[in-house]
This record gives sequence, C-alpha cells and structure tokens, in this order.
Amino acid sequence: MNTFIPINKRIVAFISMSLESLLVGLNVVHAQKASNQQLAELREQWTEMNTSEPKQRALKRFNENKGRAD
Repeated sequence: MNTFIPINKRIVAFISMSLESLLVGLNVVHAQKASNQQLAELREQWTEMNTSEPKQRALKRFNENKGRAD
C-alpha cells in the first residue's frame, strides 16, 4: 500500500504538468493568432492610408513640383 500512493502522486504530478504545458502552449498559439490579426488590421489601415485620394494628390503635387525644380 505504501508504494501505491507515491505512484499515484507521480501520475497526478505528471498529468498536472502535462495539462499546464498544454495550457501554456494554447495561450502562446492564441497570442500569436491575436498578433497576426492585429498585424493584418494594421497592414490594411496602412494600405488604405497610402492609397487614399489625398495621399495620391499629395504625391502627384510632389512629383510635379519635383519636375519643375529639375
């Protein structure tokens, strides 16, 4: 009976460590997905800002002024 209890404690410890590492892994995956989603949103915003009409007009003016200076 004395050997049975330590074996159970080891099994419980192993299972709890496995579950803990699984949860840590899931948290990492979730954080990566969240950061990937944020990056995608930022990329989309950046694209919108750089292709917006005021930006295009400003670039056109800049290029025209640059051509005059040459």
